[in-house]
Amino acid sequence: MDDDTIPQPSSLEKLCDKIVKNNEVGFACSLALWSDGNVHEMNIPSFINKTDEQTGCQLVEQSSFVSLIVRKDIVMKIGLPYKEFFIWADDVEYTKRIIKNGYKGIFVEDRNKRKLWSKSFHSTNSHCMEILLWFS
Repeated sequence: MDDDTIPQPSSLEKLCDKIVKNNEVGFACSLALWSDGNVHEMNIPSFINKTDEQTGCQLVEQSSFVSLIVRKDIVMKIGLPYKEFFIWADDVEYTKRIIKNGYKGIFVEDRNKRKLWSKSFHSTNSHCMEILLWFS
């Protein structure tokens, strides 16, 4: 989980519960909210219109690091996020790499994350958008 996110007491348990039950799942993510309770739009995962039969969770093709857990064996297999992408699309590249290595990404229903920022943020940075499009 990102260092500027305050998870609720049960958040880690909910993510771990789903990820340890299925060796095909490489990462689990959940919904990030602002401190005022609104959805943090920049951190909404990219959903696939399919549910994982074993976990009952919706599949995703990429996620941000804000509310994400990755299995240790996956990290050992594919390595760490690339330092060259730090801040700019490191999470997109990493979660896509996990999926390209044959694992699933799942969305766990949990709306309890809170970002520490006090007001909404809307990214208009064209550099960031160019990087994200490169991974599409």
